Amino acid sequence: MPVEEVVAGGLIRLIVWLVSDIIVDTILWGIGWGVLKALTLGSYPTPDTKNSHVIAAGLAAIITASIAVIIYVS
Repeated sequence: MPVEEVVAGGLIRLIVWLVSDIIVDTILWGIGWGVLKALTLGSYPTPDTKNSHVIAAGLAAIITASIAVIIYVS
């Protein structure tokens, strides 16, 4: 395998990893944190809460909002 293919493949994998890390860890976590704080009136998430639970709440909020917009527009 030529060196160029290895470097290009590694660079593409790095870019994909950075973009996915930014989307998941920053955007989804932030949305999930805000949604959980609003729904529980500030008592959840605690510092012991797993990041995956907060990210799942953010993803659920985005999916719910998307479905609501699609229903409203249709």
